[in-house]
Amino acid sequence: MTRAATVLAIGYLCLMAFGGRLPHKHEDSPHSEGLYGLHEGKPSEIAVLIFTRENDEFRVVHDDSGWRINALPVNESLAEEIEALTKMLARAEPVRTFHPEDLAPVKDQDYGFKQLAFSVAAESRADGPKTWLEFGYSTPDQSLRYVRKRGDPALYVMSGFLFEQTEKVHERLASLN
Repeated sequence: MTRAATVLAIGYLCLMAFGGRLPHKHEDSPHSEGLYGLHEGKPSEIAVLIFTRENDEFRVVHDDSGWRINALPVNESLAEEIEALTKMLARAEPVRTFHPEDLAPVKDQDYGFKQLAFSVAAESRADGPKTWLEFGYSTPDQSLRYVRKRGDPALYVMSGFLFEQTEKVHERLASLN
């Protein structure tokens, strides 16, 4: 590694540390297990996913025999896509979080939430956390996505990968009907 690359790497890490982007573990929280996502539970504890887009709604349920839609088991490749999504929901950390005071002059429609196009809900087993994510527009460079948690006044800027995976699973479910 060249000296310039080393200095650049150290500078980047310092910027992340001072900007609050390095993970911090807190005991007695999902984050102590490396989970930083918008769903505050373990991926393995997600038992229900509900996908809503315009007039479509799909509900997939996980039981002892795997993922099911309308009581029928999903195929292995779709089950793998769903598992990947549950991991993203629990682990994908927001790139940035805007709190209400940061957004005072901005309206919901500016971020794509006036007429919601797409959402996904994740429910954990045994009265665990339930998270309902609403996806807004892409950021101007198309790499990130505005996301809201229902009932949470914050606006999250998330990697586009979370939306892409959610959309991929939704499209696969829609193709089953």
